[in-house]
Amino acid sequence: INKLLQILKYNNMKTFYVLFLAATMSFLVSCNNDDENKVVSSGGWKVTLFSEEGKDNTSSFAGYTFDFKDAQVVTAVKGNETVTGTWKEFTDSGRNKFILAFVKLGAFEEISEDWTLVSKSDTSIKLSHTSGNSSNIGVDLLEFGK
Repeated sequence: INKLLQILKYNNMKTFYVLFLAATMSFLVSCNNDDENKVVSSGGWKVTLFSEEGKDNTSSFAGYTFDFKDAQVVTAVKGNETVTGTWKEFTDSGRNKFILAFVKLGAFEEISEDWTLVSKSDTSIKLSHTSGNSSNIGVDLLEFGK
């Protein structure tokens, strides 16, 4: 029972984090150039890499097509399934950031993060996220391609 309570507590905290991230995105102030966002919002993106602390989990998103819409809404469509979330690109303390927030649990919960935008072009978006503490640092990578 204690193990079950620990799992429930962890899942509740993770769900709270995702909801908090989604709710606070609207309060972020940015100086984005609309032309830069057109690269992202041009649609038809596929996950070409999702790595959590060195473990390749790209297959979790096989068959999904992501569409980053102008109104900071992102949809991931696979057949009849549509997963909706929010996204935001902005600059924070001189670093280009990219936030993704999905309420759906599982793999979508794992990519709901405050990412650092490594690079962006017409055909590629590369993101990284560093987490943990000084004794256990983990780096996650998320890449979208066309």
